[in-house]
Amino acid sequence: MTGTPLEGKLEERGLPFVLESLRTQKKTGVLILRRDDAEKRLYFKAGNLIFASSSLLDERLGDILLKEGKISKEQYDKSAELIKRGMRQGRALVEIGALSPKELWWSVQHQLKEIFYSLLAWPRGTYTFSDGDLRTNENIVIDMDVPQLTLEGVRRLRDPDTLGPRFPAADAVFIQTRLGLDDKINLEPYEKHILFLVDGNRHAQEICSKSEIGDFETLKVLYALEAIGFVRRRQREEAPPQRRDAVPAAPVEEQQDIRRILQTFNDAYGFLYKYMLREIGPIAENVLNKYLNDIRTSQDALFKNVKLRKDGSLDLEMLQKNVSSLKPEVRRETLIGGLNEFFYAELLAIKKTLGPEHESSVLRSLQELHLSP
Repeated sequence: MTGTPLEGKLEERGLPFVLESLRTQKKTGVLILRRDDAEKRLYFKAGNLIFASSSLLDERLGDILLKEGKISKEQYDKSAELIKRGMRQGRALVEIGALSPKELWWSVQHQLKEIFYSLLAWPRGTYTFSDGDLRTNENIVIDMDVPQLTLEGVRRLRDPDTLGPRFPAADAVFIQTRLGLDDKINLEPYEKHILFLVDGNRHAQEICSKSEIGDFETLKVLYALEAIGFVRRRQREEAPPQRRDAVPAAPVEEQQDIRRILQTFNDAYGFLYKYMLREIGPIAENVLNKYLNDIRTSQDALFKNVKLRKDGSLDLEMLQKNVSSLKPEVRRETLIGGLNEFFYAELLAIKKTLGPEHESSVLRSLQELHLSP
């Protein structure tokens, strides 16, 4: 392997920021991480994670599957005998019938994720990255998007002692960047709530005070959003974004009400889109975009430049911007009216393309899941 190694301590930058740097630079190579006697390796190709390995015995494929009840002790022991003869454990588990080929691929992906997630919990350690051509004996490699893995890994972290030192200072101010990741990253509603509060003017302490999820979880979300490139810290000498003054800003209570309405409808839109996608495939996006375009002609003030996201939700930021430009006395009424119109348009699309029984089915599901607007 060639290339100049990149080295450092995890305490100095934090693993998520190292990973984001490798992703944005589309690096190919191996990231070697060490702590005490443990060594783990993450293999990257063009910035994406394709494989992971660990020196810890309990992170071997068979040990993970045994611990989680995916294979029995007898199957584990049989595979161990084949390993002694030179067979790889994954193949051994397929040979003895413990796993199907499909289950083997899933298991390797699961092992990769578990190793990756465990590294995010390391409070300290060293890393070395060597870039260049990969040399690995692994036949099963998986192309995985690092930001989504990082986000899921940070969600799992619970230890304040691990997370506390990584949290932003109370006076840190963040600016949204997105960097074209919106369609790839699946944010939870509470994470979208925190992202919405980032406006380039509020500091972390103010965002915590306005948040509905408490200081610890709010700071954890800010840490995750920064780590995956959704937000960045505003430099002290950097001018804050200009605030819009053409229309009086909505009171905090009204802003929170509007945000709750948008999130409620977006959750329903996402559910309906996934249902259609499962039933009719990618054409679902074209069908829903047609209905959105039809509504835009009569509701341009609300839906101007609003696009359907890859998860079926509507562009929350653009909707919020359009609502803020409306006269205060008609904001809520216009918003609910327009969102309801698109909701019923989606139900009509399901009825026309799949039949009335599907329309009834999704309505029941929405009510059971408390997603009905």
